[in-house]
Amino acid sequence: MVTHYPDGIVIGGSDCPNSYPRLEVPDQQHRLLSLGPCDGYAPGEGAAFIALTASAENAMVHNGQVIQVRAPALGEEVGHWFSDEPYRGEGLDQAIKGALGPVSDAQIDGIYSSANGERYWAKEMGVVQIRNNDRWQNSVRVVHPAEYYGDLGCATAPALIALASQELFWRANHKRYLVYSSSDAGLRGAVVLEKQSLSCLDEGDRE
Repeated sequence: MVTHYPDGIVIGGSDCPNSYPRLEVPDQQHRLLSLGPCDGYAPGEGAAFIALTASAENAMVHNGQVIQVRAPALGEEVGHWFSDEPYRGEGLDQAIKGALGPVSDAQIDGIYSSANGERYWAKEMGVVQIRNNDRWQNSVRVVHPAEYYGDLGCATAPALIALASQELFWRANHKRYLVYSSSDAGLRGAVVLEKQSLSCLDEGDRE
């Protein structure tokens, strides 16, 4: 969902898989975490919404700093859950390279991932980490919170952006985080969050 307000937009989503028709497909694929499969995920439910503003005046400020959301990028994976094509990691790699493009050679301090505990997503994360290894700090922090609150479906991306933004504020030595989210049907998205000094941002706006 996207809602406009005078100085920006509110984006987000809510999801709840609490119905048998919704869970029937992953159940038939033996993907649900249960006493049987050890390679499953826990369905979660939740809502997450974030407000994005172009005005430094209305941005959330912590210790004189704000979080700048760079241009997001998308990719399409042909080897997704409902495809007979082999998985090669092209979709997420495309999205991540697109998101990293505008930040030049800057290094990424942390990665927030939509991986939910299934091996498929762990493999995907490993593939893109190897392919983009030159863009990560040596001590890059990888976080996939779905292991704790379950898979939030369409609320995943805004939840990850909100959590990554909070952590960026708290960690003085971290400058940039990459957030990515992958869907079962092939769509991949990635975005870079960058901590900026409010004074520098104001100067840039005036220029």
